[in-house]
Amino acid sequence: MKRLLTVATFLFLAATSFAQMILRGLRLSFLFCAVLLFTINGAFGQQPTPPDDRDFLPKISPSAVEHEPEIGDNEGGEGVLARREAMIRQRGPLVQYTATQRAKQARKQRDDYPDHFRGREYGSGWWRPIGPYGDRFIENGSFTLSVIDSGRLRAILPDPSDEKTVYLLSGGGGLWRTRNFNESSPDWTPLTDQVGTTSGGAVAFGRKSSTLYLGLGDPFDFPGGSIVKSRDRGDSWTDPIFLGNALTVLDLKVDTSQPEDIVLAGTDDGLFRSADSGRTFSQVAFGGKQVWSIAQTAAGWLAAVQDSDGGIFSQLRSVGIPSSATSTLYLSSDKGKTWLPTGSGLPSYAGRTTLAVATPGDSVVYAIASWYDDTIQDFRQLDLFRSNDGGQHFSAIGLASKTPTNPYNGFPGAHDLNILAEQAWYNQMLLVDPSDSSRNTVYLGGEYSSAKTTDGGQSWRMISDWLAQGNLPYIHADFHCAALRFGRFGKTLLLGTDGGLFTSTDEGLTFDNGQKNRGLQTHLVYSLVSSGTDNRQTLIGTQDDGTRFSGGGPWYNQVLGGDGVGTAWSQFNNFAALGSVFGNVIFRSTNNPPDDISKFSLDVAGIGDFYFNYYTGITTPDPGSDPSGQIFFTWSPSRLYISVDPSGHWYTFAHINWGTGGNINLGGPFQFSFRDVIHNIGIAPNDPDLNHLAAVINGGRVLVTNNGASTFSIVNLQTEVPGYTSFNSNATWASANSLYVTSVQPFPGVVRVAKSNMAGASGSWAAAQNGLPDIPITRLLLDNRDSTGNSLFAATDLGVYRTSDGGQHWRLFGKGLPQVPVLDLYMPPNGTFLRVGTYGRGVWEIGLHTNRDDY
Repeated sequence: MKRLLTVATFLFLAATSFAQMILRGLRLSFLFCAVLLFTINGAFGQQPTPPDDRDFLPKISPSAVEHEPEIGDNEGGEGVLARREAMIRQRGPLVQYTATQRAKQARKQRDDYPDHFRGREYGSGWWRPIGPYGDRFIENGSFTLSVIDSGRLRAILPDPSDEKTVYLLSGGGGLWRTRNFNESSPDWTPLTDQVGTTSGGAVAFGRKSSTLYLGLGDPFDFPGGSIVKSRDRGDSWTDPIFLGNALTVLDLKVDTSQPEDIVLAGTDDGLFRSADSGRTFSQVAFGGKQVWSIAQTAAGWLAAVQDSDGGIFSQLRSVGIPSSATSTLYLSSDKGKTWLPTGSGLPSYAGRTTLAVATPGDSVVYAIASWYDDTIQDFRQLDLFRSNDGGQHFSAIGLASKTPTNPYNGFPGAHDLNILAEQAWYNQMLLVDPSDSSRNTVYLGGEYSSAKTTDGGQSWRMISDWLAQGNLPYIHADFHCAALRFGRFGKTLLLGTDGGLFTSTDEGLTFDNGQKNRGLQTHLVYSLVSSGTDNRQTLIGTQDDGTRFSGGGPWYNQVLGGDGVGTAWSQFNNFAALGSVFGNVIFRSTNNPPDDISKFSLDVAGIGDFYFNYYTGITTPDPGSDPSGQIFFTWSPSRLYISVDPSGHWYTFAHINWGTGGNINLGGPFQFSFRDVIHNIGIAPNDPDLNHLAAVINGGRVLVTNNGASTFSIVNLQTEVPGYTSFNSNATWASANSLYVTSVQPFPGVVRVAKSNMAGASGSWAAAQNGLPDIPITRLLLDNRDSTGNSLFAATDLGVYRTSDGGQHWRLFGKGLPQVPVLDLYMPPNGTFLRVGTYGRGVWEIGLHTNRDDY
């Protein structure tokens, strides 16, 4: 899932023995053209040797800076699995009341600020969406393609009563609708910005297509664990009905054979059933297990149920999967009331399994399954299976023994039908064509590619490739959903991936290059930054849609591939712009604007550790702290790094002693580490000597220096601030004597913002969160319009809040922002606007006036 196609990265990681990351994380094994790009850029040039004279390091005490840090074995960076593990560590245990607590806080927010959620305007005091609504091109290594991506999809729902109407459910951006799908660029409307969360799990029609049942909670990110219902095509919604201890809704199906809709919801905590059209739900089976897929067959209702192994992923279910869990198929002959095991022929060691029928009630059922391989500690593709008796007995198709009719030298699956590859628990897409009466036409999508059979699996043809290799059309990697739309305009195939929607009107011979994605604002944004000299220019880091650049307007072109994580840009001048992928791999451009991959060079010299962060963050000082535009900070679990000169070399200035001679003693090996978060290091404003720095550590601790890293102090906020627990997310200085620390702890009733009025280490600490919602707080940002340092913005899981009295009181800031997690904040040096990156609804902006609170 994390794919950055540069041989420069390959060589760097290979040289440091990161074979597992290479093969399963960045997928760098054989794409060769990128060598030329980064050779031209100097990425393979000799890295500078740190000079003995440290006069070029005036900002940090010379005694604090180490020479070359050692490179050790990598213990992280396992693709999408690493992202989910990192999310667990970053945001804490996502237990049941996380979902209910968020919903309560979302309702309270709408009640407390009703004028903020009425209609949508773009005048003074209103947030304005500024994309991404599309792109002109994407670049990844040596590949440049004129295609359009959007955010990850969970479901595609064509309206059977109106072929111009299609619904899309985004994993982080909620439910969208278009009523002119036949246009080349449909008009998309978001429908769930104010239902409490934009995290989407599953969606289904009721007996009429005007009725929608929506399951909240994406299985790979943020929780929801509830059902909402609309009777007017998504224009309004009921309050959420919570499903016991569930956090995510994995599948949702409706039985319309009775006077009232029977709704079956597969969740991460079993199967829930409603016999009264969604007014009430009860858990009927499989408590503690994951019900990934439900299908109505000739034999009854069939469910694919994955066991839990009791490990970290099942304990913290919202963002993980059991590490070795197996699946069992169950059949219900009484419309979901009771269930019995079925599905002989499916191996007992099958993992996550997806079911598909062409139409409800069919005898022919297909199942694609994974299996857990201890040698790679991940799920591989097992096989595709077919049943002719409604799912009671299955026969294996035998994909491993087949080759496609059009093989090519590309990713896994290109020549061996290993379509799901080694993320078989994450990317599963299966679709049966109902227009084929023999039920022999099947579409299969996985990690990099998709394939089609018209003879029941005996022969297969590849129909797409992630980077359009093998003379195949482009479709973004990681397939999750599919649908067929029929009508007077013909048959349309719709496929949903980590890059959004891709369609074909000729049964998979050609695809639209993602043109239908234009207008969808569903990118999952980790970070954003703008140029300090031209704030129209913006870099964002996105989940699986790379690092993207906008020169102004709604188009954000992908200039680096993979998962774009951290972004940074000189604020005093335009000297350098940086972007990162997971695993502490950073790229730098000094030929700005950074609007093309050829302007970036690998920037990793000096970075080393025992293992690496997933969320590779980068901190940019404000103009008053760095008039050179050459200073940036990053971190790993045991080290803080600074880059101070044009070479881009990184130097260690803080090193936790894990028995390796570090200058910070916090206990035994791996007991403490710098937090794997996007914004860790805080720098005091207008501090040219960089005397005041802070970084968050696990266990509720924060590292503080007030003398340029000559000495450090450790503050344990769990003992300093009653109610503060852990899961630190950010350190923010409001002045040299005022330091804030935030937390993403999900438990209700805890302190998540702590403040010191005496430079952190020597001062007293207190809670500073009155008025903030009782949900995770990702980071704070100083409002530089206020010279007193008393005004700050807070990025929360429910929008942006602001204080003007040093944290004594907070209020929701601005009108019209969706109820979506905000992960990053940016204000230009002139303070004319605030720009935010959301996890699922792209980038938003609000114009700012002279310091005031009437937003």
